Amino acid sequence: MFTAWRALFAVLLLTTALFPPAAHAYIPLPETRVMGDRSGLLLAAHETSVRIESVDLEVQMGLVLEFAEVQWRYEMRNNSAKASDTEMLFLIQSRTNGIHPEILVDDVAIPFERFPDNGGGLRNLHDVKSIWRAQARLPLLDPLTAQEVPDPLGGLDYADNLTVLLFRVPFAPGAAHRVTVRHMHEAGWDGTLNLRPNRVYFYEYLLAPASYWNSHGPLTVTILPAQQVYFVANLPFEQEGHGYRSTFDGLPGHDLTFSVMSTKGMIPGITGHDAYPVLLTILSILIGIVLGGRMGWRWKRGDTTVTSGLGCLFSTVCLALVVGIALRIGVDLFGVDAYAKDPIVAGFKCLVLLPFVSLVASGIAAAR
Repeated sequence: MFTAWRALFAVLLLTTALFPPAAHAYIPLPETRVMGDRSGLLLAAHETSVRIESVDLEVQMGLVLEFAEVQWRYEMRNNSAKASDTEMLFLIQSRTNGIHPEILVDDVAIPFERFPDNGGGLRNLHDVKSIWRAQARLPLLDPLTAQEVPDPLGGLDYADNLTVLLFRVPFAPGAAHRVTVRHMHEAGWDGTLNLRPNRVYFYEYLLAPASYWNSHGPLTVTILPAQQVYFVANLPFEQEGHGYRSTFDGLPGHDLTFSVMSTKGMIPGITGHDAYPVLLTILSILIGIVLGGRMGWRWKRGDTTVTSGLGCLFSTVCLALVVGIALRIGVDLFGVDAYAKDPIVAGFKCLVLLPFVSLVASGIAAAR
């Protein structure tokens, strides 16, 4: 009897370690790149004596790294002895148009006009689009290796989904104002980097376009993730807690791109996505062996109120299902994104494989 159970258990371990192949592999779509939003192009609608004295860019990411609240803060001054009623354009390229913009002058919200990419009534939109197209897309960076990830799409029309915010700021002679533009930002992602345990998101911001003004002061960029992340950028940053900060005396010479990946659920040193489904298989088997073995051993010793072997097996399966449900919830809440890529397989391991292994282990322990 014991030999039969042991043989069955050996076969079980072998087949569950290998079954199914999809449990250990997720086939990404490397040709897929979803472009994210871009912003930072502030233009004067006409020649002006106003200069930009400093720029602060703050990116506040939420728990979902795909979305961020962006704030551009421009300290501006009119150096002329004449008043300047300056009309300004701020350009945002958005995938979904869910940017929810807000413009403030000296921390007071002001009205503005919003024109979609079809132009509406905005004059000289063709010139604006030409300027926008001149801002080349930046390469996507892998946050684990800092290597560039080639664009599988071969380029896009970068003026698509362009939103233009038109507003006016009056400057008295020698007056200074703080102009703040806030909006929501949806990051991009790339199918090639599905090979990482968690999804990689990349952000792009236009810094060089500030050179369209007659002069420009220092630039400060602050990135504030709401959680610990892997982070890489094409400009030098210093880490401050969970955040990152960079300061430049003037324009850095090119635009900013950075990539982030959450460390949620990751084990140090294990950066491949296919390792985590294997670890879940092993964990489910080990929990099933310990749980079932313990229940079978207790029934054999008479340390349980269950008086029959079938009752012992039924209790084992019920307890294993409870533990499996808890494990499945824990995987969703605290595990890497690789588990979510095939939720059916993850559920199979927690709710079928674990109880089945515990059932076999309980029978073996009771039969010894």
